[in-house]
Amino acid sequence: MMKRRPDRFLAQINLKDISGMDVDHRLPQEGMLSFFYDLETMTWGGDPEDKGSARVFFFSNETELQVAEIPESLDE
Repeated sequence: MMKRRPDRFLAQINLKDISGMDVDHRLPQEGMLSFFYDLETMTWGGDPEDKGSARVFFFSNETELQVAEIPESLDE
């Protein structure tokens, strides 16, 4: 079983900003894609054991991410 660690935020793309580049119309015309990655293991994703080390979330509204405090209960 994989140990869950906090993923690191990598990037956020507003789909409205790139809609003109999506010539095949494969993406929604608006919304946000947020990318996260486990920087501790830095897996490539080719092995089934790598599952969960990279994540992409789609949000239908354009809510910006907000900075949150690191929980004190996390190990250094």
